Amino acid sequence: GINAEYGGVASTWDASLMLAWGTALGAEHRAKGANVILGPGVNLNRVARGGRNGEYITGEDPFFGSVMATQYVLGVQSQKVMAVTKHFALNNQETNRNTVNAIVDERVLHEVYLPPYEAAVKAGVACVMCSYNLINGTHSCGNSPTLNGVLRDQWSFQGWVMSDWAATHGVWCEEGLDQDMPGSNVDDGNTDYYSPDNLSRVNPTTIDTMVYRILLQMITVGVFDAPVCQNGGGCNSYLYSAVATNAKHVALARTIAAQSAQLLKNDGVLPLDTLAAGATIALIGSACDSDYNLNALTNTWNLGNYYVVGGSGRVINPNTPHILDAITARAQQLGYRVVHDSSNNVQSSLQLLKSASVGIVCGATTSTESIDRSNLLVDQDSFISQFLSQKPANSTPVVVALQTPGAVLTNWRDNANAIVNMFLAGQETGNAWADILFGDVNPSGRLPVTFPASEADTVMPCQSTECPYQEGLYVGYRALMDKTVAFPFGHGLSYTQFTYDWITPPTTSGCNLDAVCMKVKVTNSGGRDGSEVTQMYVTYPTDAGEPEGQLRQFEKLTLSVGQSTSVSFGLSSRDLSLWNTTTHAWQMFTGTWTIFVGASSRDIRLKSSVNV
Repeated sequence: GINAEYGGVASTWDASLMLAWGTALGAEHRAKGANVILGPGVNLNRVARGGRNGEYITGEDPFFGSVMATQYVLGVQSQKVMAVTKHFALNNQETNRNTVNAIVDERVLHEVYLPPYEAAVKAGVACVMCSYNLINGTHSCGNSPTLNGVLRDQWSFQGWVMSDWAATHGVWCEEGLDQDMPGSNVDDGNTDYYSPDNLSRVNPTTIDTMVYRILLQMITVGVFDAPVCQNGGGCNSYLYSAVATNAKHVALARTIAAQSAQLLKNDGVLPLDTLAAGATIALIGSACDSDYNLNALTNTWNLGNYYVVGGSGRVINPNTPHILDAITARAQQLGYRVVHDSSNNVQSSLQLLKSASVGIVCGATTSTESIDRSNLLVDQDSFISQFLSQKPANSTPVVVALQTPGAVLTNWRDNANAIVNMFLAGQETGNAWADILFGDVNPSGRLPVTFPASEADTVMPCQSTECPYQEGLYVGYRALMDKTVAFPFGHGLSYTQFTYDWITPPTTSGCNLDAVCMKVKVTNSGGRDGSEVTQMYVTYPTDAGEPEGQLRQFEKLTLSVGQSTSVSFGLSSRDLSLWNTTTHAWQMFTGTWTIFVGASSRDIRLKSSVNV
């Protein structure tokens, strides 16, 4: 089936590609007789080391996550397959995930962590999966204030709630848990909490409601409409033998992977199609030709590699092309020669570099469910650092190609001529690298997370079971606006350039349903066709007590050389609100708002203010 990793799709910053991916996922699940898909994962990347960050489509921003969650749900459910948004809520680390108590105040919960779930509910998601952790002292799957209070009373959620596997610790029907998934009997070694005997003591009206919620979604989404097989054993052959993929989906996986790549730095060495005829390209480092390790993956459920995240969300495709294979094939087509050294030996790699017109050194690391990463370094960090520091100045330029599951440290970045990052990209990884490096695709991915200058600037996993979210509203890039970072949230370069101009600065006049509206002209002023992600950030009035520069809108634009287009952005009353802990509701905040439009959270091209 189609295999492009969650974080990779998100880093395209392209809502239409997320919709296309969700649609393809739904179609492939339907073809195999499945009627439920356990996604999207929308937990915010609070902890940079988070083992499942690569699965989550939210990055470190609630608005960004809301856009992506909406498109995923719409895509999957358009194929008559029910989506399950997870893990509700605050499953922000894998360390002690079954026992950690996430302690968060009401305002932070609603402003930072809940919006992507709410967006999924508004999009009609069929099911919500509750998480392993505790929320303010109560297990998520038995937490009535979130399951009944937030989901059903505040958001009018019409679907059902299922537990994560082994996440049920009681008969929690009245607390809002409709379905207990397998594994919870490990707690008492004997009886499932939702056994017939236990459920017989629950109010029959409650049981009817639980069943109704599930059946309603099956009918609403269209599960019963011409299914490919019948449940009760009739779908087994489809599940294991139906070939659900097709050439169109493989092409989509390649498009997504290439569109997801972030050009973090480039002094002009890229793209490689400008090399002289017959030039030699040196591929350096073990990560350029990393083994897929199929046998180990099939024997260990939570093992990841440089192409897929480990754990229950993993999709294995052993035919994934490596960087070396794909770069070699494309280089030969262009008349270039490729040499390589996979030894991670600094001296032999430097010697090889002397024979080349350009070097590509590869670095990567893995991530998996159940374990947080031990650090933010790629596995080859020491080798890359030594190789770059010992490379003579003004010698052969070097591109660093990274395959990562989330934020990484790039302490060697000043010594690299170019850096490209690709979050774990699935089955078309190598081909996507060839597309980007040779300029067949102009990079347009953007970072949905910050690459910090130091790990000391990030939130670490709580080692104690008591885990107060002491940073409050200051999560991810919002906490780092006054700090130096390696590469900021929203960052990503192109092989062309774009200019920005106001058409209509922010105003409250003539905005139809929006409270504030504006229009921007974006022009491709460079020498190649390309795509730009135009981003709009806001700063609240000074007395609001909010972090500065919060993302509120973005749009991906594809422009040919010299082409201009206009982008209209609107801010609703909700966009201009904060959570009132007295009324327990959103409250529009009046005063002078500052509006920023640009190419990243720190590459601001236009600034204005408006009184609301």
